[in-house]
Amino acid sequence: MNLIRRVSAIYKEQELPEYRGNPLIEALPEALTEDEVLLEMSYFPEIDEKIRWTAPANVREQYVERIKKFRCPQTNLIQAYKMILRALRESYAARNPLKSGTIQYLHYYGNERPDIEPESGYFKSQAETITIVGMSGSGKTTMIEQVMDHFPQIIEHSSYKGVFPGFSKQIVWVKINCPYNSSVRDICEEILQKLDDAIGIERTTPEIRNGALARQIAQRIKSSFLGILVIDEMQRLKFSRTGGESKLIDFLHEIVDSMGVSMVFCGNHPFDETLTKKMRIARRAESGGYMKIKNVRYDSQDWQSFIHYLWPLQWTNVETPLNDELNEKLFILSKGNIGLAQMIYRGHN
Repeated sequence: MNLIRRVSAIYKEQELPEYRGNPLIEALPEALTEDEVLLEMSYFPEIDEKIRWTAPANVREQYVERIKKFRCPQTNLIQAYKMILRALRESYAARNPLKSGTIQYLHYYGNERPDIEPESGYFKSQAETITIVGMSGSGKTTMIEQVMDHFPQIIEHSSYKGVFPGFSKQIVWVKINCPYNSSVRDICEEILQKLDDAIGIERTTPEIRNGALARQIAQRIKSSFLGILVIDEMQRLKFSRTGGESKLIDFLHEIVDSMGVSMVFCGNHPFDETLTKKMRIARRAESGGYMKIKNVRYDSQDWQSFIHYLWPLQWTNVETPLNDELNEKLFILSKGNIGLAQMIYRGHN
């Protein structure tokens, strides 16, 4: 992922009435069309013909590394963008900082409520959970990072319609990896560290007791108006008799239900089988959408577009035109796995 990107809030009036007048949503980038998604989230390294034909081999070898950054969006990227954009907006829809219900949200923990109901009603989460699974190398992590990098990680607010909105920094998203031991403490500490890094402050010392740590992380998530939490490597989650995994899942559900933060689970196979065995978890983990990324077919638009844009990236001083035999050979070697195909091509350039 890129370095933390900070922007000053520029507010855009929303089409949907339920999103209007909410500075957290109005400060987000405007929704892209499908064509704009594909254009913005692609990257095709440039070829310098002079370098290719005249530079010595050791120089050309360095240029081959550019293939690592090559990005040819697949059609499932559009679906992922739409799901994440919706989950982000829904996450913020219930947390309008100008509403009295959000004041209750900021000052009470978990299911605690004030005796008198706020004018705008008690806080009720609208956050969603998205699950994306696929084989290793299928491009799911790269796809998620492409989508998340479209959104600034920090939006700085100073004045909304001439009034201070009550907060200065909005953390749009944070991405972490699932711990190997399914420890709630480990994931809390990593979230805390990521929030500190995003805001640009010294590392916060985690509370020693688990209950105090849970309250600490809840307050930090709420006060930073975190929009979406991405958790990668979810295949590390394996349910056992010790119950540590169930405690972690319960904690993650609390982030969605009590803190109102949308979440994206991303994992290799067999994370989908793990979800199937725990049907209650599966239903909630897919509330915002489920996507299974498979290896592409040879006759698909995804593969043919990929090979069409990849093949010209050659830094050998002998040109090798693309033909059906080479196309089919790379497909067979990679079994339609885009990440593997890109690696094979780079290794033989």
